[in-house]
Amino acid sequence: MRAFILIAGEGTRLRPLTTEMPKPLLPIVNKPVLQYIIEHLASSGVTEIMMNPGYKGEMIEQCFGDGQQFGVSITYLPEMIESQEGYRAIPKGSGTSLALAQQFYQFFDQPVLVLCGDAIIDLDIQKAMDTHSKSSALVSVLLKEIDASLAHKYGVAKIDETGCIKEFVEKPKIVDEVRCLANTGVYIFSPKSVSKIPLENGLDIGGDLLPKWVQQNERVMGINQPYQWLDIGTVEDYKKINHLTLKNQLCGQQPLAESPSFMSHSSRAKIAHNYPPTNSRLKRRKNSQIGNGCIIGSGTKLGESVIIGNNCVIGECCTIENSIIGPYCQIPASTNLTNSILTKDYLITFNRDGKWKKSIRLNSASSRKYFQSTDESHELLSIA
Repeated sequence: MRAFILIAGEGTRLRPLTTEMPKPLLPIVNKPVLQYIIEHLASSGVTEIMMNPGYKGEMIEQCFGDGQQFGVSITYLPEMIESQEGYRAIPKGSGTSLALAQQFYQFFDQPVLVLCGDAIIDLDIQKAMDTHSKSSALVSVLLKEIDASLAHKYGVAKIDETGCIKEFVEKPKIVDEVRCLANTGVYIFSPKSVSKIPLENGLDIGGDLLPKWVQQNERVMGINQPYQWLDIGTVEDYKKINHLTLKNQLCGQQPLAESPSFMSHSSRAKIAHNYPPTNSRLKRRKNSQIGNGCIIGSGTKLGESVIIGNNCVIGECCTIENSIIGPYCQIPASTNLTNSILTKDYLITFNRDGKWKKSIRLNSASSRKYFQSTDESHELLSIA
C-alpha cells in the first residue's frame, strides 16, 4: 500500500512553537508527531510513502531520510521555488501536490491513502481501503462525528443512506445540527480522481476539489469508521495531546519506550558520558518522563504530567507540574513552573482550564519574574 502525507504547511496556529521547527517535528512525549504517523502506516502494511515538505522541510528530510529505519520507502516532493536568496517554501496546495505526484512519479496508479502530518490516528487502514474498493468511489473521505461548535475548524459533510456525500462545506461558520460529520483530513484517492485534478497551483482538497466533485455528482464516499483522531491544530491541542500520550491514552500507542532522538546515537552517548546521571534524590510522580542526557538537581520535584526533553539542565529545588519542557533548556534553581510549555526561546503559560494565557520571549525583561532564582546572578539560559 501507498500513502501521501501532507506536510507543507507553516503551522501558524501553533506559533510560537513552529517559529523554529516545522509542525510535523513537534515532539509528542519526546517523539515527533510525524514519527507516530509513519510507524502506524508501516505497521498497517504501507510500504511506500510520499511527502511534500515546504516550510522548514529540510529538517524533516534530515530527520526521516529515506524511511529505511521505519521499514518504509520515503520519497519527497518539495513545495519549494528557487530565488536569488536561495530555495524558499511556497505552498502549491494539497490538491495540486497530488497532481504533481502523479505527473512526475505515477504515484497514484493504485488507490492511495492521503493524510495530514499533524494528526495522530489509529485507523484500521486495510478496512478503510476495502470499504473504498467496494464502493467504486472516486475518492473516499474518513469522517468523524464532532460537536457542531467545532465545525468551523473543519470541513463538514452530509451523507445519504448509502454513505455518499451529498453536501460538503469547508469550515462553515454556522451549523444547524447539534452533532455533525467532520472531514478528518484522511482520504483514499483512486487513480481516476487524481487524473481529474488540473495542473494549477493553489488547489486545496477540502476547499476546492471535494465541493466541486460533490456538486458535479461524482461518487465521493464518506467512511464513518470508528477510530481515534487527535488533531494537533493549536497550542492548546498540542499540550493536551502530550499529556494524553504520557498517560498511555493515545491511540493504543506505547509512547514511553525509548525513541530515536534528533541526534545520532554516538552524540547522545557522548553527552550522557560527560555529564552525571539524573540525581537519585529527585522526587517524581508516575506520570512524568525525562529525556536522554538530562541533569536534574537534588531536591527538585516533578508533579503530575511533566515531560522533559533531551539534554536539559534543571537546577536544584525546582517544582515542575503539568508542564512540557523542550530539549536543550536550562532552568535555574528554585524555579516553580506549572501549566506551561517551555522551549529554548519561549515560555507559554496556560490557565487552569487549559486555555492559552500568554507567550513570553525568553531572556527578556518580561521573563525574569517567572524565573526567580535563589542565586540572583543565575538567569534563565539556553544551552547552545
